[in-house]
Amino acid sequence: MEDQEHSAWQEALILWFGSHRKEWQLRARPKLRVNVSAEHYQIPDITLVRNEELQDQILTRPPIAVFEILSPDDRVSRLFEKLEQYKRMEIPNIILVEPAGARLHRKYVDGELIPCNEDILRLDRTEAFVNWKDVEALLASS
Repeated sequence: MEDQEHSAWQEALILWFGSHRKEWQLRARPKLRVNVSAEHYQIPDITLVRNEELQDQILTRPPIAVFEILSPDDRVSRLFEKLEQYKRMEIPNIILVEPAGARLHRKYVDGELIPCNEDILRLDRTEAFVNWKDVEALLASS
């Protein structure tokens, strides 16, 4: 279940990537259905896709990135199952956003959650990046 903080993070990430959409030829889409395997679909909080993939109603190829924004009611076992499905689909950037507390964001790599300790998170297989300070400034202005 989403709360105000969760949806504010969605909005801030969409605004951040939206401000770079022409430069990077990417779009950030909330709640876009992703076909992670023959029998499973997931709906990430934010999916980052190349412009040419926008004609697909349901993504069947790996997007550039998925962002999962943690909510208080997220269960760890369900979360790791979802992250593993993204990994098996070979999504190059699987990002976990911690909206509360220390706001320690993590990237899921080879079954491990790696802290994003830098202000800039460069996304693999693209020139796109996330500037966490800019995203948080967008949060403060919303």
